[in-house]
Amino acid sequence: MNSLGDGLSASAKDVKALAASWIERRDRTDWSKRDQAALDAWLAESVAHFLAYHRMANAWTRADRLAALRRPTSLPPLPRTGAGNRSFVVRTAAVILALTVLGGGALFLTRPKDHTFATPIGGHKIVTLADGSSVELNTDTVIRTNLSANHRVAVLEKGEAYFQIAHDAAHPFKIAVGSRQIIVLGTKFSVRKDQDAIRVALFDGRVRFSSTIADPNLSSSPPSAVLRPGDVLVATAKALSITHKAKAELERSLDWRRGLLVFNHTPLSDVASEYNRYNQQKIVIADMASARLKMSGTMPTNDIAEFTSIARKVFGLQVRSNEDEVVISR
Repeated sequence: MNSLGDGLSASAKDVKALAASWIERRDRTDWSKRDQAALDAWLAESVAHFLAYHRMANAWTRADRLAALRRPTSLPPLPRTGAGNRSFVVRTAAVILALTVLGGGALFLTRPKDHTFATPIGGHKIVTLADGSSVELNTDTVIRTNLSANHRVAVLEKGEAYFQIAHDAAHPFKIAVGSRQIIVLGTKFSVRKDQDAIRVALFDGRVRFSSTIADPNLSSSPPSAVLRPGDVLVATAKALSITHKAKAELERSLDWRRGLLVFNHTPLSDVASEYNRYNQQKIVIADMASARLKMSGTMPTNDIAEFTSIARKVFGLQVRSNEDEVVISR
């Protein structure tokens, strides 16, 4: 089989097949540094290639496990062909089975240059990447990174993070957030992924936001927006909006880095939602009249008692607590 990196041009529908071919090729004993360089180049072409490859690689590994579990102990190992490798057809069928069992989830094969960083509810972590970039993770956040000499890719699975990306014009840093993509050379920005929206705030430099992950093999480019310092982008399934914030207001959105929440005429329903991101004990606003009340202030992320004290003393609300939740009502 020839190297797959020499002038390949494929349509989007072939990406999965190419990913499977790369994995089969990489499993052979004659895998070389040239082959690895070609694979790295292919992965660097787009986040779509990166995701397809690692989803397939994880399924490939699971397929081996499934085959081992299903194989009777009295039978010899499955036959191997070529340079001591298992039949590609047999393994491809196993991969299809594994993908069916796994439901096509966003899964990744852990390799030396692949890393997963995570924080629990209420957690906070700062990590330095191999290229000198740093990522600061907020509460309940998961980020996966894949860095090599030829490409820099990260996937924000959930939560919120503040990025300080090392400049490398030849290798832009790409961040996948759901089906969206952020491309950056060197800058400072935050990304937050909620269930129904993605929020990007730019503090320094420039970034390009794409509404879908770009595929270099497609004839048309996905809609995109270029952000400049002070811009805050909010993308939902149906809309994309950009507003410009003053520097002081923008910096207050990073007070979570100091363990603080900042509210400015914020409805109690939104205040409760913010607290619930950081604490196991959840706040429930039981009626709409209470939910619409607004408050301002700066409070610790993990101090629900201070909020409930304000609810009682300032708003005259009732507070009932148990181990799992705090219910606030009139």
